[in-house]
Amino acid sequence: MAAPREATGKSSGKVILFGEHSVVHGHPALAAGIGLGVDAKAQACPHEESRLIVEPWGLDLGPTDDQPLGQAFAALLASYEREHGARDRKSVV
Repeated sequence: MAAPREATGKSSGKVILFGEHSVVHGHPALAAGIGLGVDAKAQACPHEESRLIVEPWGLDLGPTDDQPLGQAFAALLASYEREHGARDRKSVV
C-alpha cells in the first residue's frame, strides 16, 4: 500500500500593536514579528471525512459541523475541490 501524500509548512507570527487597519489607507502602524510560529501538515485521507485538527487548542472538526469554523473549513475544502478536483484532505496543526 502506498504511503499517504503529505505536505508540510511553517509560518511565523506577528503582532500589530497599533494601526492594523490604518495601513490600508497609507498610515503607519506599529508591528513586530513573533519568533513563535506554527507547523502545519496536510495529508490525503481518501477513506475518511476531511478533518481540521488543531491539537494545541483541542480542536477536531469536520466540514459538516454546524459552527462558523466548520462552515469556513467546508468553504475551504470546496474551493480546493474546484481548483484541484480532490477533497480528501486531513489538516493537522
